[in-house]
Amino acid sequence: MITPHSSRGELTLKKPNEAIVMMPKMGRLSGTARKLYNVLMYITQRQVQDLDLRGKVIEATHLFSARLDEIVEPVQTESSDIRTMAKKYLREMRRVEVDWEAPDARSGVVWSSMGLLSQVQLELHKGVMHVKWALPPDLMTLVRDPQRFTLLDIHAQARVHGYAAVALYEICSRYKTNPTGVTVANAPEWWVDALTNAPAAIDPTTGLKKLREWRKFKHEHVLKAITEINSYTDIEVRLIETKTGKSITGVQFGVRRKPSAAVGDSGSGPKVPAELATQAIRLQINLRDIAALLGAGHAQEVILAALAKLEQRQQREDLEEVASPTAYLRSV
Repeated sequence: MITPHSSRGELTLKKPNEAIVMMPKMGRLSGTARKLYNVLMYITQRQVQDLDLRGKVIEATHLFSARLDEIVEPVQTESSDIRTMAKKYLREMRRVEVDWEAPDARSGVVWSSMGLLSQVQLELHKGVMHVKWALPPDLMTLVRDPQRFTLLDIHAQARVHGYAAVALYEICSRYKTNPTGVTVANAPEWWVDALTNAPAAIDPTTGLKKLREWRKFKHEHVLKAITEINSYTDIEVRLIETKTGKSITGVQFGVRRKPSAAVGDSGSGPKVPAELATQAIRLQINLRDIAALLGAGHAQEVILAALAKLEQRQQREDLEEVASPTAYLRSV
C-alpha cells in the first residue's frame, strides 16, 4: 500500500519501454492524468506481485483497487490540488486513445489506438473513496512482467507540470544510465508528436497530419520543458539538433543524472521567490542560476526587469535565436 510518506525508492515504477512514448490519437491527455496513470501502473505492479506471492490467479474480470488519496498523494505538490479533479482525470484516461512506442523503436508503433484503461470506477466505502480499474490485456501482460523497462521516479516527475516536460522526462529517464549519455536521434516531427498531448489535425487536402513547426514548438514547449526538468528532477537534459543546410533534420537530447543533493528545489542557496521562479521557468532559465544571481546580491526587481528584457529579445524574429538565455540574462 502506498502511504503519503512513502520513500523515493518505494515509488519507482518499472515502466515497460514499449509504453514510454504515448501519442494521443483520440482525446486529450493532460500532464496530470499522465502522472496519475503512472501511479496506477505502479500500484498494479505491486498488487500483481502480492497476488503472485500468494498463489492467486488473476482472472480476466479482476479489478485492481486503491484509495483515491493513495493515487493522488504521490503526484500532489504544494502548488496543486488535484484531489477534487481526480474524477475528471480518471474519465480522461478512460476516454483517450494513444499510439504506444518505445523511444528507441525502429519498428514504429507497438500498439495503435489503445486506451489507457479498459475499465475504471469509483466507489465510496465506509466514507472513503476507492478507485477500481483494469488495464488493456496486452498492456497488462507487459506491466505485470516487463522484460525491458525504464525506472521512472514518480516523485521527481510530479514536480514538473507542462505536458511536454512530463513526456520528455519519461523519455529521457530511459537514457539516464546509458553510457552514451544521449537519447536516440529522431526527426523533429517525431518529437513534436511524442511531446504533444492531443492528436494533430489532418489536412483535408493532403490527408497528412498538420504538426506544429519544430522551431515554434521548441520555443513554446521544449525549452520550457528542459528548464523544468533541470530545475526540479533527478536528471539534467540538453537539446542537441542536427542540421542539413539550414534545416533541422535530427533532434536528440543529452541526459545525465544529477548528484542526489541537486535533486528538487531544496538546497543551501537562496530561496527563489515564486514570482521570480515562474518567470524564470517560462523563459528557460535554471532556478539554480537565479539563486546564484540572488546570492550575488542582485535584487529581485532587477532580475525581473532583466527577465523582461530577455523575453523581449526572444520574441524578435528578425534576429538570431538567443543561444544561451542564462548568459544573455547575466549580460543584461
